[in-house]
Amino acid sequence: MSQAAAITTRTGRRRKLTPELIAKVRDLVPSGAPDKTIAAACGITHQAWCLWLKRARDGVGDELERELFEAVQQGRAQGELTHIQKIFAGDSKDSQWLLTHSPHWRHNWSDNAAAQRAVQRQMDGVVAAIESTQSLSTEQKHDLLLQLQARGLGGVLPQVEADAGT
Repeated sequence: MSQAAAITTRTGRRRKLTPELIAKVRDLVPSGAPDKTIAAACGITHQAWCLWLKRARDGVGDELERELFEAVQQGRAQGELTHIQKIFAGDSKDSQWLLTHSPHWRHNWSDNAAAQRAVQRQMDGVVAAIESTQSLSTEQKHDLLLQLQARGLGGVLPQVEADAGT
């Protein structure tokens, strides 16, 4: 048994987060599998997985939690790059599917993400045009932004306070 495996928690139980588990995570994460699947394959609960990563992300994690977080970040980047290289090599069908469907990569690679980026660019232009228009008063600009927000474009517009004009 490794020295790290012998470390116990405050409740007296052996700690499951060990260098060996982190090594297994390093092997599994590049696959693009969801966190629940990786946690299960490592023999830990999804709740423990999320807690360890959250603690590391929040800056309160111990050394092993920080190491796990780094392993996950590096593994995701490695997996993404591997699939990009496969696409450039002409072996694209499976890699393209993984990039557009994996919960860790789809925000960059799915058609929906591309559409959202295009809408965001267009809305940035509309907002800039509204804000730079000299012929509109501040109140009229505010009203236009509120109307756009009311039509479901609130996620791509700057926050408009309802009482800003009063």
